[in-house]
Amino acid sequence: MNYIHVVLLALVQGAAELLPVSSSAHVILAQRFLGLDPAAPDMVFLLVMLHTGTMGAVLLYFRVNDMAVVDARPAPFWDKVESRFAGFDEAKFRRAGVRVVPGAIP
Repeated sequence: MNYIHVVLLALVQGAAELLPVSSSAHVILAQRFLGLDPAAPDMVFLLVMLHTGTMGAVLLYFRVNDMAVVDARPAPFWDKVESRFAGFDEAKFRRAGVRVVPGAIP
């Protein structure tokens, strides 16, 4: 495995994460297409690291956008939070948060 393989697999992971299908399956198929053994320990480790990177990117995305709502700064034009929560005051946000938090606990 070389850096080209890692970059290609990372691109597959990033693109497949946006689709409503298994990104793991896409990465495993890409590994087989590249002639790599998906069951090899270094490939399993790479798959875990790809998912860890994806999780970090998602957490960073929501951290940045969540702060835009909390700090009451204008949201970017593509952010739909403003339109979804138009007319919400602090009490309504707190009630909505109380409903969301228990659902997020594994």
